[in-house]
Amino acid sequence: MPASEARHNPFARYQDPPRFPWRFVLILVGVAIAAILGLGALAGDPADAPIDNLLAIGSCVEVDEMRGEVAEVPCDEPHDAVVDRLIPFDSVCPFGTEPFRDRQGMGLACVVRAG
Repeated sequence: MPASEARHNPFARYQDPPRFPWRFVLILVGVAIAAILGLGALAGDPADAPIDNLLAIGSCVEVDEMRGEVAEVPCDEPHDAVVDRLIPFDSVCPFGTEPFRDRQGMGLACVVRAG
């Protein structure tokens, strides 16, 4: 090969062309997975969600019979009922539940009395 061709070919100087570092990437991914699993195992139980007055299924509530409303309370404190489902105002609660208005005015909460 003449010297002029070698000068115009930019890859002619490489005896071993560059390759992607697969071994390094796999080791890095393995270390990251091990760190995530290790930190997850050491993490404690999640704290109870703070009371935000937005009802969800399973929320513990206190019933205000006079107003026909329910308000969220912590489940580890005394409570009157638990929310079974949330429905629009024009719907009917299923058998075994009682309808009460959500304090935020979002609809009805079908609750099951505790106890």
